Amino acid sequence: MLRKTLRLRILLILPLAAVTAAFAAGPTPQESPQVVYLWPSGATTLQGAGEKEITNPPQLQPGQAPRQVKNIHNPSIEVFLPPPEKATGAALIVAAGGGHRELNVGTEGYDLREWLHGLGVAVFILKYRLAFTPNYKYTVEGEALQDTQRAIRLVRARAKEWRVNPTRVGILGFSAGGALAALADIRFDRGKPDATDPIERESCRPDFVGLVYAGWAPSMDITAPKDAAPAFLTSAGVDDAFHARQTVEFFNSLFKVGVGADLHIYARGGHAGGIKPRDGIPFGTWHHRFQEWLADIGMLNKYPAGVGPSFKGPIGLQLYSLREQFAKDVPATIDQTRSLGFEYVELAGAYNIEPETFKKQLNAKGLKPISGHFPFERFRDNVEEVAREAKALGLQYAGCAWIPHQAPFDEKTANDAIAVFNRAGEALSRHGLKFFYHTHGYEFQPHGNGTLFDLMMAGTKPEFVRYEMDVFWIVHPGQDPVKLLEKYGSRFELMHVKDMKKGTQTGDLTGKSDVKNDVTLGTGMMDWPAILNAAQRAGVKWYFIEDESPASAQQIPLSLRHLERVKF
Repeated sequence: MLRKTLRLRILLILPLAAVTAAFAAGPTPQESPQVVYLWPSGATTLQGAGEKEITNPPQLQPGQAPRQVKNIHNPSIEVFLPPPEKATGAALIVAAGGGHRELNVGTEGYDLREWLHGLGVAVFILKYRLAFTPNYKYTVEGEALQDTQRAIRLVRARAKEWRVNPTRVGILGFSAGGALAALADIRFDRGKPDATDPIERESCRPDFVGLVYAGWAPSMDITAPKDAAPAFLTSAGVDDAFHARQTVEFFNSLFKVGVGADLHIYARGGHAGGIKPRDGIPFGTWHHRFQEWLADIGMLNKYPAGVGPSFKGPIGLQLYSLREQFAKDVPATIDQTRSLGFEYVELAGAYNIEPETFKKQLNAKGLKPISGHFPFERFRDNVEEVAREAKALGLQYAGCAWIPHQAPFDEKTANDAIAVFNRAGEALSRHGLKFFYHTHGYEFQPHGNGTLFDLMMAGTKPEFVRYEMDVFWIVHPGQDPVKLLEKYGSRFELMHVKDMKKGTQTGDLTGKSDVKNDVTLGTGMMDWPAILNAAQRAGVKWYFIEDESPASAQQIPLSLRHLERVKF
């Protein structure tokens, strides 16, 4: 069960006699990179911006990259983009180490470019201010962290220009740079919507984090929040014990709050060196494990999140899945939704925010509302008001997900609902909107040679009433989603992809179930290859993950990975 919510791989690797293959890109000539300064000229945070950086070697030849840099007062990123045909949209900000006295940008920066470009990852070498710069009072948790956060915001702000997916922006930190990667993972905001600087409106939360032999002052607070980004952590062990202990401590901080992390502690290998081979010992292959991890969390997928070679989507999120988070902080949860990789959403209310305002908040984070659920009574009593609200929200579909009734659901209630749905669908169509009904399980009461759901399908007008198949609420009452898709085809324009815990009793016609029965896609009872194949053949236009579980925030990313990999 633990593996369903956390990815835990702790490798305690003993010395091996066999030599393992390793990859290290040696220093190679480079074209002059695009250098982008993090802060505007004259920014109050800058000190000594006119001083020159000190490099090693001091006199760089044309096309030569330095091995070390110090005396940094005007922090920047250097931009290295992969070939367009290889680009996955993933971006990695690389923070080299050097004890906050200098940056080892050779072994822990430029030497990584060839490897990362081979993965389709855009590389951004970060030059941050160093806490032990003589005659300056920079601090790790002050200026250096500010530079790191600003770099994340900047990459997102210019994502389109650099062919970067703004939901795949990560940071890889080595040694002292690992401290900044750790801080970026646990101290962030979701953007400052009222900032005059558009860059500051972007979130500074990384989407993924790598820490390689990271280290920090023992007094640094590394308490992780529940919404910290997933992390990859590695270090040598006995011959780099200080950094190994801190790596494990950071893993424990993430583990405590349920954040997924891969932890790899090798028996030996020493400190520093980046991706050098290390004479064939296992620690010389840590970057292969990092590559596997990137693939596992979906960062190397060339398709949009949740889409792959077989399942074409489009996939969105029913925002009810994050209802507890929305109740606490709407802007932060909107950003959380986007950071999961979603571009489309289905609404279940607007959280006491005016529809136009809520739409603007969604659009500002790159989210497009497609459909929304409204109470049955509103369709029955004032459908024009529903239409106005749906238009203000920018919806294409407005639907009903529950018919009020005394159990068991009966023929009269079904016929009354049919009349309401036909009237509502016709009224909405005059506004360019589509009406739909979302299945909820109770409609499958036996009726004649079929069920009351068959009665509803027969009685509702196809030109005015569409349906949203919630797979959970098809299987829960004992029905077969594939057969229903084959029977009713294009009547189903929308679908909730929702899995059911193995062992859950079916044949239940109440329309009610413990929310803990919602599980990660691919881990429950549903035959997703068959269901999704049938849905695509039937012409389902929109798919939405709905996860009502208390663990939805942990399960949703794993459900996306399942959709990316499912084959049919």
